[in-house]
Amino acid sequence: MNQKIAISRHDDNFSFLNEVTNSNKRIRLGSVNPNKLNQVDYTPISTNGHTVLYNQKYFEIHEFFHKVKSENVQNLIVLTTKEKSKILEDLLIYNQRMYVLEELYPIFSDLKYISNLERNLNELVKRLNDVRNLCIKGGSLNKSLSTKYRYAIERAIRYKSELDSTLYFACLPPYQEVFKLTEKQKDRVIFSVDYNSMFAKCIQGSFPDPRKLKLKSFKDSYELNELSPDGVYRVLLIGAKNSIFLKHHPLKFSRSNQSFHFNLEVGDNIEVFLPRDEIIYYTSFFEGYRVYSGIVSSREILHPLSKTVQTLYNDRKSSRIGCLKNSLAKQSIVIATSVTNAKRYIKVNSEQPNDIINFFEQHFKCRFDDSFDVFQKLELAKISNRLVTSGTNINKLRSKVINYKNRDSIYSFHSKMLSNSRIMMMKLIEKLLKINTVEICYANVDSIHFSLNRDMVNEVRSFLNEECSDELGKLKIETQATFGYWFDLGRYWLGKENFEVTKYSNTLFNNSFDNKIYNRRRVLKKVDSIQGYRYISYLPIAIEKTFSFKKKLVVSNNPDQTLYKRFDYSEIKSAPIASNSVNKEKITNYRHKFSLLNEMASNIQQLTINN
Repeated sequence: MNQKIAISRHDDNFSFLNEVTNSNKRIRLGSVNPNKLNQVDYTPISTNGHTVLYNQKYFEIHEFFHKVKSENVQNLIVLTTKEKSKILEDLLIYNQRMYVLEELYPIFSDLKYISNLERNLNELVKRLNDVRNLCIKGGSLNKSLSTKYRYAIERAIRYKSELDSTLYFACLPPYQEVFKLTEKQKDRVIFSVDYNSMFAKCIQGSFPDPRKLKLKSFKDSYELNELSPDGVYRVLLIGAKNSIFLKHHPLKFSRSNQSFHFNLEVGDNIEVFLPRDEIIYYTSFFEGYRVYSGIVSSREILHPLSKTVQTLYNDRKSSRIGCLKNSLAKQSIVIATSVTNAKRYIKVNSEQPNDIINFFEQHFKCRFDDSFDVFQKLELAKISNRLVTSGTNINKLRSKVINYKNRDSIYSFHSKMLSNSRIMMMKLIEKLLKINTVEICYANVDSIHFSLNRDMVNEVRSFLNEECSDELGKLKIETQATFGYWFDLGRYWLGKENFEVTKYSNTLFNNSFDNKIYNRRRVLKKVDSIQGYRYISYLPIAIEKTFSFKKKLVVSNNPDQTLYKRFDYSEIKSAPIASNSVNKEKITNYRHKFSLLNEMASNIQQLTINN
């Protein structure tokens, strides 16, 4: 049976288009002249949790904070997050704020806490001098650069159409998915490849002019092509063909503010609200399509920062990895390519849970399923921090939601950048899967891991030789491995036959305190408050408690390979059905996932002991 599936950002509807009119209202872009930013004078200290080194003198903790209060010392800063962690309770007791250099200026790759306070402080002073010499103002790298790049965009285009805010709903996430849990087959090899500054590449070329947006309706026979006005279109893709798109498409189905990867079936129809070029690419995987409407621009322009990021990439390419110039260029590209997606919030006026949910539903055009109670709805609304609440009385909450109608965001630019990234990843996957025996293991924004039979390595290397270079947007080989474990996005381990790990990522559990390949547990510190009294709560977490069950685990007779499988649409088509599917998967496969984690941990720890 052919299904019609609606793909939108928060829910499976397009009601956000119902209120759109062809308003000529212009919104002046928000910006601040970066020359008006001040240099923040920080007060550097060093501490081990018991003693503080300040102004070449040592103080006991309580003695130091009494001095800070009596002398009104401002802008305290330490070198590392570990130092702040050691005195967090004292900061609350004395109502003091502490800044951390490695958080404010993430361009120093070799920072590490040591027990010698004098050396820590000297390093901190040295790095603060580097910051001053680089003319980084505003108190942080992000503040300095985001102000600079937002001002450059505002100077270039000045204003945007009021319609631009509706394109927030076209900002679907980049390609992110885990396809395998384990790959340990002796006759197969794993490759990990990354794009060189993908998002910098994705803001090259033409973009719809945010000043010239119009809402248009189209006749049934309208043909969408590269000559069509650039912008975002609401389109029905009709009759999915039997192709790689069925199980590898990057779209996620959303209901009640939670989203799922899903399998398409031959003949399925999909309704989307996406940028022009992405829809044109997808039409090759369908029998036909119908264009309903679009928010399009009568004019195309270059992204105001396209040349800037190209220059930054050249600076990065010409400098040594890890040096200050390289790190600054890398962080500058990250900030420049995200500056059009400013995260701003608006306050919800009511403190009642039901009123908060009603406001959220109206604001995001998202309808929570009636089977959920108000507290379940609040938890769903908090996904991706779209809703942020504070307060300990559940019936009296202070809250705020993301304000996508702010003056700083330009979704005409951001939606197309994300779209370009999905196209790049899909085209790469399409090429890879044409090579015999290739299977995709993991994809995360600009990185892909895939495996293949050993006898096909030469063919893959020949393909990669054509695709790889040091140019912007080209591929680079990160590692070649013989085993892989992928537990989630940002949590994987790749290595060689003797279990030597060659590439890994362990988001949340690995930190700057140590260089361990494998950390399984961590205690998070969180500052809470009750009636104005602030205190620290400790939250112990473990990797096994972070397991996601939004895809099914395929357990086969082959112990050296474990696959993930997307849910079918019928298993996630409503919020209650999706919840049941996830719970069923957790009950069925938690133990197996847990055993594989133990297996990997045991192998890594044994190798560490042997070494």
